[in-house]
Amino acid sequence: MRTAGGAGGAGRHGEPRLHHGGGLRGRLPAHRGRPQRRADPPRRESPPLLRLLLPLLRLFFPLFRLLLPLLRLLLPLLRLLFPLFRLLFPLLRLLLPLLRLLLPLLRLLLPLLRLLLPLLRLHLPKLSLG
Repeated sequence: MRTAGGAGGAGRHGEPRLHHGGGLRGRLPAHRGRPQRRADPPRRESPPLLRLLLPLLRLFFPLFRLLLPLLRLLLPLLRLLFPLFRLLFPLLRLLLPLLRLLLPLLRLLLPLLRLLLPLLRLHLPKLSLG
């Protein structure tokens, strides 16, 4: 025989009712029909930069995986060249102001060089390649 409610009595077909730790939950009948789908948690909008970069990353990731062994081979070479770069950078820093001064001068001389180049070609002997 079925009991009216209560946490103790038998369930519908004689199985004991489940008691979920107090409150009304243990006494409520099992849910009939399809269980309700919970609402999705509110989605946070991804930053626009990430939205732009994601397709690019998907495109380049296989390429990176192909290039990784190549980078591993180049690393010792870069280690050898690094001291050389450390010597060259101060030299470049000294030459940069000089280049800045020469650039306007080169801009002025370029049209003149374009005019002179055909004349120089006429006077230079023909170079045989091979």
